Amino acid sequence: SFPLAEGYATLEPGAVSVPMRATCCTLQPGERLRLSLALACFPSFPVNPGTGRPPWEAGIFDHQVVTVRLRRDKSILHVPLRAAEEQA
Repeated sequence: SFPLAEGYATLEPGAVSVPMRATCCTLQPGERLRLSLALACFPSFPVNPGTGRPPWEAGIFDHQVVTVRLRRDKSILHVPLRAAEEQA
């Protein structure tokens, strides 16, 4: 697998929307998309120190353990689709 789009957000607890970079792909019947969430993607994105401060202001010893809880029953992934005849 390989990434089609990436997004980055510094978040507070609660419901959030993560903006994604635009992408376009054609899936053949039986192919699937996978959503992968990661707390870091260094060096593509700066490491979140977990302090609320911007990464460029945090020292190496300022970094904290970050915990993420996902509520699968409340999660939604919106994927806009175009019909095959619209792609011509």
